[in-house]
Amino acid sequence: MISDEPFAMRKMVENLCLLSSESWGGYAFGRDPLCNRIDEEQKLEWIRQANECGRAGARELRAGFEAHTAREYAELLHVKIEEENSCGANDYITFASFREPDLITLYLSNIDSASQLITENDLSDLLQSVDIESMLIFHELFHVVESRDPAIFTRATKIVLWKLGPFKNTSALVALSEIAAMAFAQESLSIRYSPYVFDVLLPWQANPQQAQKLYHRIMDFRRT
Repeated sequence: MISDEPFAMRKMVENLCLLSSESWGGYAFGRDPLCNRIDEEQKLEWIRQANECGRAGARELRAGFEAHTAREYAELLHVKIEEENSCGANDYITFASFREPDLITLYLSNIDSASQLITENDLSDLLQSVDIESMLIFHELFHVVESRDPAIFTRATKIVLWKLGPFKNTSALVALSEIAAMAFAQESLSIRYSPYVFDVLLPWQANPQQAQKLYHRIMDFRRT
């Protein structure tokens, strides 16, 4: 019997690639521990601003250095890239990380598994033959740029956790940083879809059941 898994996988990726930036923003906020402190109207405005922050950052980088590969941009920004043949630390599946001030780490075992999944399920055309390593590096390069600019939108925008007289405690939002990093990578790679698609694809080989659950949870954020 011919398995229908490749077809099912293609349909899933097609659905993910069609999601709007607002839908992905809702998903990002759903993962932020502070999301319940923000009303829906404010979330939508911040999602828009975070996406523009990421896209503008990519355009500014390109204008400043002209067009280069992700690794070349890293070199121009004096960022080191290390590669580890592992799945990450403490059995936590990790694909890339940034450690201030200037180190990006790529975890090749997980990247190779995701590349194999794309090949086996004939997904390359849907994903515009995107290079996963480049996508991950661009994502982390936004965090590099962000770490060097305290006035950038994703760092300057904060919510008040508590206030007592003249004293208050504020916090930045992880969701805004991640939304902007995805938009930065999307703009840098000139792809039609959000790299958030890889939130489902990258961990699929390690835990397909959990990845399927994540897919359905993401689809709940579709906006009409």
